[in-house]
Amino acid sequence: MRMRPLAAIEPEPGAATRLKPGGMHVMPIGLKRPLAVGERFPLTLRFEKAGERTVSVRVEKIGAMAMPGMAGTGGAMPGMPPGGGTAGH
Repeated sequence: MRMRPLAAIEPEPGAATRLKPGGMHVMPIGLKRPLAVGERFPLTLRFEKAGERTVSVRVEKIGAMAMPGMAGTGGAMPGMPPGGGTAGH
């Protein structure tokens, strides 16, 4: 599987959409400081029709749930600078 940026995620009405390693996930960019394993931070999701929803995100160790073939890459996405990315991968 190859990671690629998505412009948007279109959840199915009434169904759960899960963001997780190896599937659709968020890669924060432009952080003012490194994230520490175990810390939590708020993340605001914006929905076209439902408005905004803020969720609590827990920082996990790199590779904690790495997808096959990503071990040892630090989660780097081809063509992206280390530690970079966009929402909705």
